[in-house]
Amino acid sequence: MSIPREVFEKYAFEYQSKISESSKQLAVVRAQLQGRDREKRLSELTAKELNALPADVSAYRSVGKMFLKEDIAGLKDELNTRATAADKDLVALKRAETKLDRELKDAEKSFDSLLKKVLGQ
Repeated sequence: MSIPREVFEKYAFEYQSKISESSKQLAVVRAQLQGRDREKRLSELTAKELNALPADVSAYRSVGKMFLKEDIAGLKDELNTRATAADKDLVALKRAETKLDRELKDAEKSFDSLLKKVLGQ
């Protein structure tokens, strides 16, 4: 059973645009995942290094082109907050990645099915 050419072209275009859009979104989400994972690891590593220092040591925070003196406890708290926020973002981004990956596979499967119908296989 063959479908009319106009209908095929319409659905083929829809599936191709869906595949293209999903692929682009998936690439963006994966890039965001890598960035947030890097940020989390950097915060954890910095906090670990600060934990090895005594409490009375001078610590400095980078602000643009200058450094501000700050107590170690404040820096540790901020790093822990960053790591926790990155964890939450990673969970949400992984969920979005799974959803987009499933949408991409579904669109590819639908496109393949359409091609098989047209080719009569």
